[in-house]
Amino acid sequence: MAEEKKASASLQVKAEKSPVPVGNRGIVLQSFEDLQRFAESVQKSGIAPKGMS
Repeated sequence: MAEEKKASASLQVKAEKSPVPVGNRGIVLQSFEDLQRFAESVQKSGIAPKGMS
């Protein structure tokens, strides 16, 4: 039983995030996940206004 748990824990694969496409008018957010990743990036970079965190 312990071996099964150990084996299943070692098989976890981290999903890679796909890049956000850029069009001729800027970034193209195609899903809610894209929007969330973009918002987190803006907040972490420090370019968002202080009251928006």
